[in-house]
Amino acid sequence: MTDGAEKRPSVSYNEIDAFAVEWLRGLTKAGLISNGDILEGDIREIGHDEIRGKRFHAFAGVGAWDHALTLVSDGMRGDIEHCLDLGIPVHTRDDGR
Repeated sequence: MTDGAEKRPSVSYNEIDAFAVEWLRGLTKAGLISNGDILEGDIREIGHDEIRGKRFHAFAGVGAWDHALTLVSDGMRGDIEHCLDLGIPVHTRDDGR
């Protein structure tokens, strides 16, 4: 941009798990997934303005969905501009199974 303002990332990730958040930061820094905002914390605290006009990865985990979308968009010779994915958390049973 000519006014010197930074362009807003076109991707936002949400994750509550501290380990996964650090993993996402490392992957974005290494350029292995799309650079974007990492919104750490409870998804219920995210405002609409924080994700408007972006791909939004809720429950982002380690960024696998963004990587998959990148592979798909490369194959389509275009960009997937707007996407919402929900990597729904999976809980184990109390007996470990």
